[in-house]
Order: sequence, then C-alpha cells, then structure tokens
Amino acid sequence: MWYFSAMDDRWSDLWNSFLDTALGLLAELDELMSARHGLSALWFQVLAVLDEAPDGHLKLNDLARVIRLSQSGATRLVDRLEKEGLLERINCPSDRRVVYTTLCPRGKAAYEAALPDWKTFLESRFANPLGEDQLTVLGKLLMRLKPAQTSLEKCPEQLSS
Repeated sequence: MWYFSAMDDRWSDLWNSFLDTALGLLAELDELMSARHGLSALWFQVLAVLDEAPDGHLKLNDLARVIRLSQSGATRLVDRLEKEGLLERINCPSDRRVVYTTLCPRGKAAYEAALPDWKTFLESRFANPLGEDQLTVLGKLLMRLKPAQTSLEKCPEQLSS
C-alpha cells in the first residue's frame, strides 16, 4: 500500500508543522502576557473565557472542558487563580454539589489591562501576515478540525457570592 506510506509522511509533517506553529505562538503569547501583565497565556485564556461566559460564570467542569484541562488540572488552576484574587468560586443555590467560577474585580481588571496586548498579538501574528481572505480560509479549516465540545449549562437560579 504505497499510498498510505507516502501519506503517513505527509500527514506527519503537516501535524508537526501545525503543532510547532501552535506551540510557538502559545510560547510567544505566554512570554508577552507574563512580562507585561504577570499572567500566563493559560491564565489569560481562563479570564477571557469567564469574561465572555453566559452570566459571567461557568461550572468548574465546563471551564475544564473549554480550556481543555482535566477536572483535577482545572481545579488546581482555579485554586491558584483564586489565591491570586483573580476569580472566585460560587455555589449554585439550587444544587450544592455544583460550583461555579467567576471573575473577581481584580481578575476583570487584569483581563481588561491585558486585552489590548492580546489584540495586538492577534493582529501581528494573524491579520498582518495573512490578510482577510487567508484568515477566512484558515478560520474555516480550523473549525472543521476542531474537536467537539458540549454546550455549557446555566445555573437555573441567580448566583450569589
């Protein structure tokens, strides 16, 4: 099956190039956010996800799914961000087993302070080198490759801190 042998090298090269690009961009962003805002790229992503979440909060297991961490990894990350005063846990009033995460004022301020650098990073690494047509194509291709993600659930009642 000569076809599969030739394709294996091609797909392997493509995968390695994709991974090298993604990890390289992540390292660049991590360095930028750390130097200018004291945030890792992952911390910034958590703040961004919570800022954009329905009602400003997510269940801990939904946050784990969105940022692609295990439940225990997300719990450790939330512990650290909570100690830094960037977010807090809130119990769902209708189900005491459910814990939500939400931004604290300090977390909201940190996110808003870092957001202009995030936008500049995106512009310099995507918009400027690619242009609108290529960005559109890239976006469509990435959406086709994106792993499935289940929908996020809202708490049936208003949360209180």
